[in-house]
Amino acid sequence: MAIALRLTLLLSLATLAACSDGDALSADDTDADRGSNDTDADTGGDTDDPNLDTAPTYWRLDGELTLVGGVVSPEASSISVAFVDDQGRPWQGTSSDPVTCSFAVTSAMDGPAETLEGEPLLGWWQLDLLANDAEDSPCGWTIPQPESTEQGENVPLIVGIGDFDSRLVAPLEGAGFSASVDVYGLYLLHPGADGDVVYVFGIAGTEEQLAGADTTVSTPPLPNGTYQLQTLVLLPVPDAE
Repeated sequence: MAIALRLTLLLSLATLAACSDGDALSADDTDADRGSNDTDADTGGDTDDPNLDTAPTYWRLDGELTLVGGVVSPEASSISVAFVDDQGRPWQGTSSDPVTCSFAVTSAMDGPAETLEGEPLLGWWQLDLLANDAEDSPCGWTIPQPESTEQGENVPLIVGIGDFDSRLVAPLEGAGFSASVDVYGLYLLHPGADGDVVYVFGIAGTEEQLAGADTTVSTPPLPNGTYQLQTLVLLPVPDAE
C-alpha cells in the first residue's frame, strides 16, 4: 500500500515561547493560506510549574549519521530524543531533570522505496535503535509510537536527508544559522491517524556545511561523511495529536 506523503512544518523552536493556537502547514499551503505565524500550542502559564503529571506533547530528534557509499554506518551513528510538554517546557516526567533519551543505531537499511517517488529525498533509511537508558526510563517507547514497544526492544526510525525546504528559513535563522548556509532538509516518516506522514522538520549537514564552508549536492548518492542532525521544528508525540 502506498504511503500517504505530505511535508508539514510543525512548531518552530524559535517561536515556541511566543506561540498561539493554529494549524500545521502542509506542502500545498500558499502564503495567503498560512496567515500569521500561529502554531499548534499555547505556551502561556507559569514555566516554573512541574510537569510530573503530564505526558509529553512534542519531541525533538538530534544526532549524527555517518554515511559510506550512501549507506548508514550504524556503529558510527547515534540518535538522541528530548521532550517538550504542552506549555513549551522541557518534559521531566517523574525525573528531576528534563528527559533526554540516547539511542544506539544497531542496524540500518533502505527505507520504503515508494516514499522516494517524486519526493526531494537524497537518502532514506530505516534505522533500528536500542535505548541506552535505565529500565524506569520512558525512552524505550518513544519512537515512533509510545504504546508500540517494550523497554529494550529495538525501535524502528525511518529518517531521510533531502532538499532544504524554504519554509525552514525562519526557524533556521532562529537557531542561529545564516539563511544563506547550504544544508539539507531532515525528514521523518511519522505515524498519523489518517496514515503515515513524512515531515520535514530540521536540517542535516556535515560540520563544514553547517559552518558555511561547503556546499550540498542535488542528486544522490550523498557524499561520504558524518552528517549532524538538528531539529528546527518540534514533532508531535503520536498519542498527543
